[in-house]
Amino acid sequence: MAIVNEVMRIKSREDRRTLRERYLFITYLHEKHLSPLGALVDVGGEMEQRAAELIAVARHGRQVMQNDPVVPELTTKIIASVRRLKDEAWQDFHSSLREVTPLFRQIRRDHAFAVAISKQLDKVAREGLKGLDAVDNRLQISRWRADNLFNTYVLEDYLAGVSNYVANPEAGPLASFDQFDKPPMLDFGDVSDQLVAAGKQHDLLEWLISSFGSYPDQQILQAFQGIADSPTFQCAPGEAEAKAETSEAIYSYHPIRTEFHDRTV
Repeated sequence: MAIVNEVMRIKSREDRRTLRERYLFITYLHEKHLSPLGALVDVGGEMEQRAAELIAVARHGRQVMQNDPVVPELTTKIIASVRRLKDEAWQDFHSSLREVTPLFRQIRRDHAFAVAISKQLDKVAREGLKGLDAVDNRLQISRWRADNLFNTYVLEDYLAGVSNYVANPEAGPLASFDQFDKPPMLDFGDVSDQLVAAGKQHDLLEWLISSFGSYPDQQILQAFQGIADSPTFQCAPGEAEAKAETSEAIYSYHPIRTEFHDRTV
């Protein structure tokens, strides 16, 4: 467990060792402790041989002294303890080996890379850029990626997208709104004043169309509704059907008689 804990400290960078110190420590741990322990713990190793001998002695004692009230139970416990210790030792060793071996390989690669870079930098310091001349021939391209390459379908899609490209597109309807004439707006106050001045009308819609025909039908009809609902005027429907025509539609309706209602009287 001590080995595993130390390896975890190295992986988490809590040991605060330099790369060289870490390399020397892991190398020492791997070569001086784990490698010799492997010969002892692995199958057929020294530990297994000695455990087998101890178990054989315990079995022989249990068989010879099977009538003794203490020896059979004691030898059975010894055999179980030896087997348990052997299994625990094997598991602890391989757990440490699984943690140390990948870290040992990684640190060994990092150390070799750092040494090579250090040597190359020393050479550059002595010879300048000429020290890098031999590097090009030794460096291998491990992998490459193709960028900005078109296959047939991608190229066709790209060309189709740029075929209708316009360098200076026309401004949208909202981008240049001030450049266009604003649509006419019919003011209800003006309509009301002119109707008062015009006096009594036998057909309100006909008078609106003849007086404000340059405005859209929607605004004329809104003015018609506003006058019919206004307390300023008295309105009464007629009986005979009438027709009126604008540039947008032909209307069939019963005319509305309208006159100014003076509320001060």
